[in-house]
Amino acid sequence: MFFVAIAAAARRHRRPSRYRHHTKAEACAGDCPACALPHRPKLYSVLHVDGVGTTVKYIAEHARFAREQNYAYGGAIGTLPLTPQAHGVVQRQCVAWALGTDAVVVREPAGISKAKSISDLASNQTVLWTEKHVPLAPKVDKAWLADLRRGNACRLGRARLTYARKGTVRVAAHLRRGDVDVSVQPSLRWVSDACLVDALGWVAARAGPRAEVHVFSALESHRGRGGVMRGTASPEAFDVYRAHNYTVHLNGADATASVLDHWAHLASADVFLQSPTSAFAVVPAYLSRGCVLRARVIKKGLHCYALDAADEKCVRRAVERRLREIS
Repeated sequence: MFFVAIAAAARRHRRPSRYRHHTKAEACAGDCPACALPHRPKLYSVLHVDGVGTTVKYIAEHARFAREQNYAYGGAIGTLPLTPQAHGVVQRQCVAWALGTDAVVVREPAGISKAKSISDLASNQTVLWTEKHVPLAPKVDKAWLADLRRGNACRLGRARLTYARKGTVRVAAHLRRGDVDVSVQPSLRWVSDACLVDALGWVAARAGPRAEVHVFSALESHRGRGGVMRGTASPEAFDVYRAHNYTVHLNGADATASVLDHWAHLASADVFLQSPTSAFAVVPAYLSRGCVLRARVIKKGLHCYALDAADEKCVRRAVERRLREIS
């Protein structure tokens, strides 16, 4: 009994190991392979908070930039509170889901040097990138993108895909409506209903009889300049999609849950039609392993999809992959 008591006391007073074992859930929450680069110094960035899509997009771009410059990404330095921010969303929860909890750090490392241009980056020295933007890459780093998706795969795999029935080919579109108004920002951020309906019909025809089409958007009216009401506030505004037997999914009372739900479904779609000039849609496009179609042209002053042979090949490849999985 004496030795048992000593052993129990030792366990109670044991110092935490610096190599503490992480459970699978903890590793899933914090994992950010897109941030890692073994045996390299770290590049940190300043946290810039905007709409939740823009916040995540900035952090992801800084992580990509760090990799391009042969740095590991230490994270965005700043504080994301556990309270709702823009559009009522708890951004800390959304950033953690998309990129991992390791993507944001609270404290700036002591003695860190600062850089605002590539010429300021010194090899083998930890640095803080102070600029909001980073130089655009000439082409997508496929290895980094694969790491980004691998880090999110655990969290995406746990999402409850309530709209994805077994045995179906998933076609999904994000339609930016809630925070924009066609009378104020037509050419900047608007895709017409006619354009998207045509694009969805084009995709569905190539996806075959197993295709299920879903449109994700939001209702959000607010007062803009001069007190003018802006945004889309009526569910009936989406009746044109329902008329084509497309299922419409709008934001719910819990704004954060709606964001994560929409991101998970869009990222899991076999074919995803990404809305233009929407940082919200950039996030699932980053995380998608399916076919992502983008609006590349302007028609009658509005963004629109110009689907061609390359897009058709992309769609058919994604559909064939899904059909193999469900056969």
